[in-house]
Amino acid sequence: MGLHFAFFGGARGEMWSKRYGADKIALLCLFIVALLAARFVITLRSAVVLSEPIELNYAGLSVSIPAGNGWQSEKQWKYDKDAFVLSSFFDSGSGNITALAHCRYLLAAPEVAPDLLFRERASTIGGAIAETGQTQIDRPDAVFPEGLQNGVPLTIDWAHIKKPKALFDTFFGTARLPNSRQFNVEVYQTTGDTELAKRAFERIVGSLEFKGNRLLEAGGEIIAAIKSKGLDSFLAPSKNEQGQSQEDFCFSPGEG
Repeated sequence: MGLHFAFFGGARGEMWSKRYGADKIALLCLFIVALLAARFVITLRSAVVLSEPIELNYAGLSVSIPAGNGWQSEKQWKYDKDAFVLSSFFDSGSGNITALAHCRYLLAAPEVAPDLLFRERASTIGGAIAETGQTQIDRPDAVFPEGLQNGVPLTIDWAHIKKPKALFDTFFGTARLPNSRQFNVEVYQTTGDTELAKRAFERIVGSLEFKGNRLLEAGGEIIAAIKSKGLDSFLAPSKNEQGQSQEDFCFSPGEG
């Protein structure tokens, strides 16, 4: 009899042990699925969705800005202190702005080397330059037309600037354009999500289109010529024009 109970007790214990082990495996599987689902939601949430290309009238330039998945933008260029600005901000859901993207088209920018611009920006925010690089946009619609910069690709010089002992960092890029124009793009974040700022910066830079403006180019050539030759050279008639004018007002005696 004792052997009988012992036999069934051992069998039942083994059965419970197997069931307990199966429950642990099931819970572990549920935990893994929950982690994967959370990761998918985070990835989907952090994906940078761009607006349609937003053109700046008479500049030959257009760019897309983050809009959607937490990013908000008016999708409109605004004039501010000798520059046109296009902005977008990221709301994490708590009503706090945790990331910001800025595009600036400067109308009369002094020619400053990119590395100096990076140092000035780092000094302004109290940060340090962590990385620098260049991005060339090789699409045909982003190449300087012939006569502007000899048809070379548009190049963005950029820097990653980090603030020590803080969650703040920024990606800042600049491109020199003809006729003293300059395009700057900056994306910064304040929560330690460097990848979000990096993805937004790369997407904005990749969307940039520049076709130039022949009117601006012609005006630039005239101004350059005036500086080199002087204004009098444009106001005084040439010798050929003077000779032609004298012939127009000379009449032979036989003419009535």
